[in-house]
Formats: sequence, structure tokens, C-alpha cells
Amino acid sequence: MSRGDRHALLNFIDGHIQEIKWTLYGIGGIGCILIIKNIYATKRFIRIHDIPSTFIERNVTLQGEVKRIDGNISCGPDKVPIIWVEHKPILTIPFTKWWKSSTTSCVKDSCIPIGLAGVNLNPSVLNWLNDNVRNKHIWFQLLELEEDRIDAIVEIRRGFLKENINKYLITRGMGKVFNYGVLPKSQLYRDLIIQLVKLESKADKKGVGVWSEEKKSSLFQNVISGLKRVITFPFSLYKWVRQKKK
Repeated sequence: MSRGDRHALLNFIDGHIQEIKWTLYGIGGIGCILIIKNIYATKRFIRIHDIPSTFIERNVTLQGEVKRIDGNISCGPDKVPIIWVEHKPILTIPFTKWWKSSTTSCVKDSCIPIGLAGVNLNPSVLNWLNDNVRNKHIWFQLLELEEDRIDAIVEIRRGFLKENINKYLITRGMGKVFNYGVLPKSQLYRDLIIQLVKLESKADKKGVGVWSEEKKSSLFQNVISGLKRVITFPFSLYKWVRQKKK
């Protein structure tokens, strides 16, 4: 490029500096929009199948407000607690707040059923969740898609820190580890189960929560059994003596 051409190019840039700036801003804005679209930053998921499979494979963490808590939808002796969550996207478009539902009740068309991974449902777990998690903001890390729910690691903010609800319930002896017939495919899920089993073993040794109740029940049964043996011993001895005389 000759000196004259360079001089002409510089003059052109100086004369159109504002247009060039706005063009660059526009390209940058389009890039941001594409990035936000690809990561579903403004997307509100209302059904489990709305969540991309890549989110579950990568164990993405989502957030939302708990609307309802109940047992597993499917039947069976072992159940996991179901936390019905109204998903909150990372970015919220201001005017959509006026028409999107934010009621305290929860219907199947507006909430995601989140299974509390690794925790078996019992009355203590259900009561604690209703008292401490319902209507609260939570974070849930996706682990595995089931037929009627998505199992996840659930966290709630306590002060400045987040607390893992799955581990808390097992550590305190409020619940037991869910009995899995087949181990989950997700490695993170398997690691969680191993951690929960270790915590359950510690809770059992300490005799806290349900383990304390079971030990008391076992002790009571042993006492009753001992009393029965004491009471029936004279009759057993009498029968044995009579048989010997014969």
C-alpha cells in the first residue's frame, strides 16, 4: 500500500469513526445474544424434558424457588423426596415478570420435579424439608434423568454459605441412603452415594436420629426377650425334669 493509499484510509476512518464504533458495538451485541441463547440464560424450564440432555450430562447447576414437597410419583417400597421447583433463569427479561406466574402453589405445568438424590423418603425427611426448604431459593445440580423426575444435589443458602441438603439429612440421621438396585450411570452420582453411605455409617455409630430410635427399639426387644426367657425357664425346667423321670 502506497503512502497516498494509507493517507486516504486514515482520512476515511477519521471521517466515519462513529459509524465504525456502532458497527463494532452491533457485532459485539449480536455475539452476546448468540452466547446467551446457546446457554439458555433467559430460558425458563417448566418440564423435565425441557432441560437439554447436555445440561444433565455436564451436571449443570440450576436454581429456583421451592413450591411443594412430596413423595415419589412412582410406586414402590423405596421412595425419594420430590421437590417441586419453579426454575429461575440466570437472566430475567424485566417485562416478562408481569405475565409469568409466581404463585406459591405449584402445578405440573410450571414446576420441575427434583428428586433429592441418594435420600430415602420418610416422615422426618418430609417434615424437615417442608419446614426448612419450602418457599426457599435453592440450587440443584443435575445428576440423572428418571422417568418422573430429575435426581439432583440440592443446596440452600445458610448465611454466607450454601449447605448440601442431601448430606445434611444423612449426617443428622433424619434419613437413610436410598436403596439402589442398579448404580446410576453418572460418576458424580456414584461419588455422592459413596459419600452418603460413609456419612450414614458415622450417623449409625453415633446413634443419632433414626439410628437412635432403632437402637432403643432393639434394646427394648432384647429386654423383652430376656424377660420371656426368665419367665418361661421354670416351666421348661419342670418339663425337662419330668421327661428325665419317665
